[in-house]
Amino acid sequence: MLDVLMTFFTIVFLLFICGYLLVRYIKDHSGPGVDHEQVSEIRQKHLVEAKKKYEINQAKVSALMNSEKFVAHQKHIQRKWESDLEFIAVDADRNLLMIGHTSIYDEHKKINGHAVHANKIISVTLLNDAGDAVSQAFPQSQSTKRILGGAAIGGLAFGGAGAVVGAIAGSKVKNPTAEQLNEQAVQAAKAAEGKRLFVGLNDLKNPHLEITFKTSDKAREWYNLVEILIYQNNNDSGKN
Repeated sequence: MLDVLMTFFTIVFLLFICGYLLVRYIKDHSGPGVDHEQVSEIRQKHLVEAKKKYEINQAKVSALMNSEKFVAHQKHIQRKWESDLEFIAVDADRNLLMIGHTSIYDEHKKINGHAVHANKIISVTLLNDAGDAVSQAFPQSQSTKRILGGAAIGGLAFGGAGAVVGAIAGSKVKNPTAEQLNEQAVQAAKAAEGKRLFVGLNDLKNPHLEITFKTSDKAREWYNLVEILIYQNNNDSGKN
């Protein structure tokens, strides 16, 4: 019996020694442990710097939207990255549209904001996440101008579904059938999914402007605003 106990305790002692030596070996041959306090401090410092850069960029964009050449009557500024942002604005008096973004790498870099006159716009498209066009207008087309005006006004009054009502009212269709109404309703449902606004331009150096919104509601709101901008410009051109 005594021999059995001695053997048992010897095995336990040897296992303890082996475990101790293994732990020491791992500790001696592994790299330094993670200093969570240091990581948190570095992260906090990074966030402070990013916030400072964002505020600088935001101030520059605001100044760009309120200058002698451009005064924003409608604007939207959104954060793209930690210190980067993108924006869109309309100068209703001059019929100007501005879309641009700032640089994430250097807060002192020139703001990339491009303003164009409404008569330079040849297409306005709302795209979904798959890149499919869910709503589109071609202001240079006479038939589209009728729909464009109605859709813009209806969209303001009733939102996405109102754009359908306005589009039908603006066209020559006096008594739309149930099938036509259903088809327009389907198109309105698709338009509600679009977040990317793509504006085609009659400019070889800058053939398009685009911005991707955080929500489809905001994208649809600005799609309607660009339609109104074009519609007003068409009316102003017709009066001259």
